[in-house]
Amino acid sequence: MSKTDSLPLTIRSSEVLGATLAIRRYELGMTQTQVAELAEVSIRSLKQLEAGQTNAGIQAVLRVLYVLGLEFTIGTRTTI
Repeated sequence: MSKTDSLPLTIRSSEVLGATLAIRRYELGMTQTQVAELAEVSIRSLKQLEAGQTNAGIQAVLRVLYVLGLEFTIGTRTTI
């Protein structure tokens, strides 16, 4: 069983998002260079995104999610 088999996952921080992307990339056997090229983002941006250290634009995040076979979904929290 892989770490992303438990998806969907609630992501409330850039660190959790980054870790999820890195785990998924590893599961797919892809390098950061491969993902960055396919997503048309810089390798530096991808490294920062995976480390939770960036305020990446939504388009860059969506492109990386697409390359990794993931998607962005918005839902209502049970508490505000």
